[in-house]
Amino acid sequence: MKNINRILLQLNKAVECANSDYIQERALAVIIFDNIVELFLYHYLKFHNFEIEERKYLNNIFKYKYTEKELNNFQNLLKYAKKHKIINKNQEKLFKLAHKIRNILYHKGSFYNEKNIDLALSLFYQIFNTEQLNLHNSFGFISLLEEDFIDFGQEYIEKNTIPIEYKKYFDSSYKTIVSKWKLKFSFVELVHNIIFQKIEDIKSNIKFIEAEGEIYFKNKIKNYKRNTKKINLNKILLAELFEREYLLVPEVLSDDYIKKINFEFYSKYKDSYPYNVNFSKIEQKINKFKKNNDFDMILNSYIDIDAQLENIYIDTNNASFKLDGYIQLLFDEYKGK
Repeated sequence: MKNINRILLQLNKAVECANSDYIQERALAVIIFDNIVELFLYHYLKFHNFEIEERKYLNNIFKYKYTEKELNNFQNLLKYAKKHKIINKNQEKLFKLAHKIRNILYHKGSFYNEKNIDLALSLFYQIFNTEQLNLHNSFGFISLLEEDFIDFGQEYIEKNTIPIEYKKYFDSSYKTIVSKWKLKFSFVELVHNIIFQKIEDIKSNIKFIEAEGEIYFKNKIKNYKRNTKKINLNKILLAELFEREYLLVPEVLSDDYIKKINFEFYSKYKDSYPYNVNFSKIEQKINKFKKNNDFDMILNSYIDIDAQLENIYIDTNNASFKLDGYIQLLFDEYKGK
């Protein structure tokens, strides 16, 4: 019973935060919803005694249960849950995307894009309203510990029936709590706005880099022993990707080492930045979402498009940030600071 009430209280608090006008509370809702999902998967796999594939040892065949170590990893939980058909492939993608946003909020406390918080909430809304996780099957309904039923405004809170109908209590409470959840933005609207904003940010960074960055990036690329006669966007983005892949601090590296990894890197990418995208095609694809109500199709397309944009977004953002810092340094030197 304590497990049942814990989940219901968490769910109630998450819905309360999700309905808030404050982005900080909506961020808390993402963390709480994600924790409920993780607890659901953990308890389902742990207490339903699923067996891992057989393992052979010293000519004997053993069947192993999942260990604590194996279940203390969210990616493992998703993998095993899909294997045992607790969740399907699209649900796995949905959980991964929501958990990725949760990790940024939980580990970094970063509201890097408020719309991403609302996107995560729209994903959890899909999970708790339509995916039907069967939470009660995970946490069980038999308990030797007495605990009061909690009034969430549900129809069923009868305490005096024998046996006590825990499942009826849970289902009625769950339905009542979730019915209070009012989404602020639709999933399609959020996907549209997030992708268009990301594309706009990339274009803006590129414009800034091309307009102001020749001197800074010429010196930077020179440090990596590359030809600096013609500085263009391709060379600048390759330099950013080069730093990202090798985590370089050129001042402490030998010339021979830089030449060696230079050869490896530029041979690998054939002197061409590999993550350029056709913005026009992506924009056309996103605009079509407004005429489509297929959640799974839009989710899959969003994940695919976001992956296409991720690298060029990171590299143009890093380049723009460094260039901005360089310009600010020059400005401070000019002012005598």
